[in-house]
Order: sequence, then C-alpha cells, then structure tokens
Amino acid sequence: MPVNKSDMDFFEKARMIMNAALSASSTPPTIDDLRAVVKHFKPFVSQEPLLPYQKLTIPSINGHTLSARLFSRCDEKRPLFIFFPGTGFMHELFDENYTILSRIIKNSECHGVMIEHRLSPEFPFPCPHEDATAALCYLLENINGLNIDKERVIIGGFSSGANMAAVLCNALQHHQDFRPFHQYLFSGGFDYTDSLHEFDDFVNADKMLDKEAQKLSFDMFCQKADRKDPRCSPYFQADFSNLCPTTIQCGEYDGGRSQSEGYAKKLRDNHVDVEKIIVPGQTHFTILYREACSDGEDPAIIAAQKINNILS
Repeated sequence: MPVNKSDMDFFEKARMIMNAALSASSTPPTIDDLRAVVKHFKPFVSQEPLLPYQKLTIPSINGHTLSARLFSRCDEKRPLFIFFPGTGFMHELFDENYTILSRIIKNSECHGVMIEHRLSPEFPFPCPHEDATAALCYLLENINGLNIDKERVIIGGFSSGANMAAVLCNALQHHQDFRPFHQYLFSGGFDYTDSLHEFDDFVNADKMLDKEAQKLSFDMFCQKADRKDPRCSPYFQADFSNLCPTTIQCGEYDGGRSQSEGYAKKLRDNHVDVEKIIVPGQTHFTILYREACSDGEDPAIIAAQKINNILS
C-alpha cells in the first residue's frame, strides 16, 4: 500500500514549519536552533489524556543525575516496561515520547518507566548508554519498593532509544543476576556506519527521517571511529548467544526500515527468537506524531497488544 495520506500531509506541514523556523535562525543553525525547530511539532503528538506518573531521580556516573517517569498501575507486583525515548540523542523530546509510553501502558498490564538520558552533543557516546545502565541498576536495586516483577522486565525504546535498549540487552546476556524477559525495539538505529540499504525504495518515501536528518543525528552522537563499536552500533555485536527474545516494529515506509530489517536478520542468523512487525503505510514518526499521522492502527496499541501476548 502507499504511504498513509495523513503522513504525507504531515510531511508538507512539517516542511513549511521547518522552513519558517529556520529562516529566522542562524546560518548554519546552532544546536539550540535545531532543538527549537523540533519543539514546533509538539502539537502533533497524541492528544489522548496522559497517565499520571511519579518523577524519579536516578544517580548516574560522575555525579550526574537523571530523571525518569514511572507509572505504577497498582500496589501489586507487575511486569515493567522500561522505555528509552526517541531523541536522535540530541533533542529534548521527553514530554513528546511519554505520549508513546502512556498509550502502551494504558493498553497493557505493565508498570512503565521512561528514562530521560543526557543529550548530545554536550554528552556524546557513550554517555546515554552509561545513563541506561545506571537507570537499570537503580530500578533493580529498588525493585521491591517499586512493585516490579523482576522476572518479567521488558526493555524497549523508539528510534535512538531502541539503540539504547538493544545495546543494554546485548550487555545483559550473561549477567548473573538479571536477564530481560524480552526486548521491544521500535524503528531503531542499529548500524551507525550506515551500511544497511536493502529497503531504500521504502525508506526514501519518509520525508521526515531522511538521510540528512540521520547523518546529523549520527554526527552529533558519535565519532566515525566509534561506529563499529557494538556499544554504539549493536549490529556489530559478535555474541548473541544468550540474547532475550526480541520484537522489532517499524513502519512500512520508515526512514529506519533498512536498519530494523537488517538487525532482525542479524539476530535471526544468530538464532535469536525474533518477531518482526512492519506496519503498513506508516513512517518513522507515525508513533510519535500520532495526532497528525492518524491513519491506520495506532502503532502503540499494536505494541501493547503484542506485549500482553508476550506476558500471557
């Protein structure tokens, strides 16, 4: 099927917004200019009422602290979905990403937590991944007080957050005391050498996550010398021998589809239990800017239903 009409309409709205915003910015635009442009898209996120959350403060390395948003469904022990937000590693999109987690948790049986990591270029690779590890350690240390079922923790993320989730799950394969129950990766970046292009005929239809946007994210986040490091690009992980079962979900015309398809194939070739979900007609930001990209089934609801099946 073709790209959803609502996504195509959003591309045109976004183009006009970006052109107007950038015309008033520096040449070339600064990181603050770019972050301000992205904030113009906040009205396009889902307008569903958000689940209330508890703000957590989590210690990270070198005296840094992180914030996290925890939604506890009740006072009884439940599975936990740990969600890393899609920020391109550089944009403060935590409010926007919470609309994704809220929709997933509202339609599943989990507690949910979203980690607000440090941003690039101020804190480039490996800082966000260090924050991911610190956040997981904090949650495990406080597992009883947070009513978390340690045996059923799902780790996931969207876009750059899927990269963080994948790197973390790879690192946990042989951990003595904890192994994720499952990982759920939405439209992730898994190879920052940009060597995966099998689905470019679909990828090129995504006018929001184009090659220029991806290159900017890569360059802000990591040096070229780091891009084959599996802590940066999980596609280059050598050992998948004890990786948890995995679901990889992306839109049919997602700008990151070649990355998702390539990583799914890499895991399958290494005998990992993988399910791949390709949502017809949708693009990279359908799940985030759902108010605008409203055609078809909500990808967050698709994920919630799948998570319920995983946990049943």
